[in-house]
Amino acid sequence: MIRIAINNANILIDLCDIDLLNELTQLNLELHTTDFVINEIRNVEQINQLNKIIADNKLIINSFNPTELLAIILKNQSVSSLSIQDCSVWHIAELKNAMILTGDNVLRKTVKKHDIEVHGILWILDELIIQKIISKYTAYEKLVFLMEINPRLPKKACTERLENWK
Repeated sequence: MIRIAINNANILIDLCDIDLLNELTQLNLELHTTDFVINEIRNVEQINQLNKIIADNKLIINSFNPTELLAIILKNQSVSSLSIQDCSVWHIAELKNAMILTGDNVLRKTVKKHDIEVHGILWILDELIIQKIISKYTAYEKLVFLMEINPRLPKKACTERLENWK
């Protein structure tokens, strides 16, 4: 059974930046995001990478009807520290009984309270290794680079993986 994963912008951006977006599409996951998330991405190179996997039907874009938009707005009002984009990811995860892939700590904590499975970039790297899509060596190199460009990563968890992947 293929699980559904709803992607938040920070995950897609990080994977574009470390050139692992295509590898994400090889995981045993049905990948989704929302039109709100896609519209949040401004970097032309990242947009081009995303448009390719969207055109290849490897990333499904979810849009919302007025009733669903109202539900997203109500989520946003109940947790004002979340963006509309975050709330759209949360909403579609509930609708599809899906996991969320995000690096956003507030979103992570919020959806966990609602019994939604949530993972970040380190889990994705782990899965890419487990599913033999990339080597530990490649994961090591990509994580070192990602740590240089994304200071919000959990340092202890990154260091543990780097030690293991050496």
